[in-house]
Amino acid sequence: MEKQKRRILNYRPMCTAALALIGGILLGEAFYGIHFFFRLIPLFLILALFVVLAILKRTRRFAYICVAIIIGFLGICGSSDIYNKNTAIGEFEGEIYGKVSSEIIVDGEETRFFIEDVYAGETRLEYDAYVIYYAETEPDYNAGDIIRLSGKLVSNKHTKFDSFHAYDVAKREGYMVYVYSPVEKLAEGKLHGLEQIPYAIKKNFYERLDGDSAAICTALVLGDKEGLDEDLYDDISASGLAHVLAVSGLHISILSAAIFFLLRKCKVNSKISLLVVFLLSLLYCFICNFTASSLRALIMMTVLNFSIAFGKKRDSISSISFAAILILLFRPTALFEAGFLMSFAAVIGIVLFYGKFLAAFMKVVDKVSPKRHIGTRLAKGVALSLSANFVSYPFVAYFFGRVPILFVISNLVVLPYLMFIYIFLLINTLFALIVGWSGTLVIFKYLLFPFKAYVAAIGSLSFATVPVAISVIGIVAFLAVCVLLSRFLFIQRAKKVALALSICAFAIVLSLIVAYGAKSNSSTVSEDVASLETLTFEQESEHVLLLD
Repeated sequence: MEKQKRRILNYRPMCTAALALIGGILLGEAFYGIHFFFRLIPLFLILALFVVLAILKRTRRFAYICVAIIIGFLGICGSSDIYNKNTAIGEFEGEIYGKVSSEIIVDGEETRFFIEDVYAGETRLEYDAYVIYYAETEPDYNAGDIIRLSGKLVSNKHTKFDSFHAYDVAKREGYMVYVYSPVEKLAEGKLHGLEQIPYAIKKNFYERLDGDSAAICTALVLGDKEGLDEDLYDDISASGLAHVLAVSGLHISILSAAIFFLLRKCKVNSKISLLVVFLLSLLYCFICNFTASSLRALIMMTVLNFSIAFGKKRDSISSISFAAILILLFRPTALFEAGFLMSFAAVIGIVLFYGKFLAAFMKVVDKVSPKRHIGTRLAKGVALSLSANFVSYPFVAYFFGRVPILFVISNLVVLPYLMFIYIFLLINTLFALIVGWSGTLVIFKYLLFPFKAYVAAIGSLSFATVPVAISVIGIVAFLAVCVLLSRFLFIQRAKKVALALSICAFAIVLSLIVAYGAKSNSSTVSEDVASLETLTFEQESEHVLLLD
């Protein structure tokens, strides 16, 4: 018992491995663009540390940390090298061939879509391309058709810690194509196998609904926000409901619960039900293009269901860590995706602070609520919303520069209604795919009207969002303080506060040093530019004098 009191934290190998893997990815990305020889230096140092840990008996069990760091380092380096090799074409002008692999979005005179099986002249390219061109006429081709373009193809560049590059890797998008002349359809075709499902879903939405309603339905069901009008998306973000447009734990849990309910009514064995739910959820993630948030939700939900089915103890932190490890092993660049970071941050926030928020609100409920069950539900909703957003908002501020402040109201009032629409929409979408008739989808034009009216009203409020600037140093310090103040660290409250203040002070000093260094570099560049302009002016003057 005394030993337990002296323990600072409960050791979780899965969590430690996930942090080590993340550290290796960050280290490898920091060395991006550096000569291969210099990449070997940190690799050999980590290998040497692994040997030391493996030899010593007391530290042998920690040797896996070095293995996780090496895997992360090699994974991100290999991903970057493969991407650079496959996009080495740089730029190309001329005839480009490909197969339309997505819906065709027409926005005024601008037309946008993806193409796969891309040829630049006679050269076969490895990645898909995103096509943009301007035309006054409607396109006469569809998804699956083979087309020929005349224009300019440009490889997407990769810079260090670039979230845009992470999305390019996730979508296998390596190029941008700017078309100079009308697109020519060479042959009709169709999409492969399961690729037809998301296209058929989107087609049903856009044929039966207006543009905004179809785009919202597409985002709700597939997590695809490509068709959303910019102003509409800004209004949804200002309301604090943008997370609903990314297929995540909320969607996967609703889908899993519905399938489990149906299988239980059919008296299917629980272990068989578990397998069926996993396969159907996996198919749903495939249709959603395996986004980081949907994969995280799938893995965590599967671990939870397995633990229930086989009577094992559940551990939320280990489940989150296991999900992160699986995703980062197969796609290390996911670490730099905004969706990955915000999705995991929201779940971590719930695990760390939901209990504390709920306990605080229940004290208020016990004192003021005349009907305790209503107050309890309200307290749970507010605690869930606050805990999820508390940890994810630094990432929202970093990527978007603004944070919504009315998210609690939106999650309490509008989110339940939107989830009702989501369930009803899933049923109708499945019915349309099986039967082939999508006439019932028209009703969602009217069901979505209150939602669109609400987000438009919130978006018109000047105080709905607040501009917030935060650096990477600030995010790291904030996360460190969150973990420090959580229930997972067994330190006295006074010591926690002291350490938290120390972390904040160190982050402020480090930020000032970085800002000063950046300012000095900026001043040096400005002086160099001024000196270059002066030198150019003097050279031109001498040239004029010589001519005279």
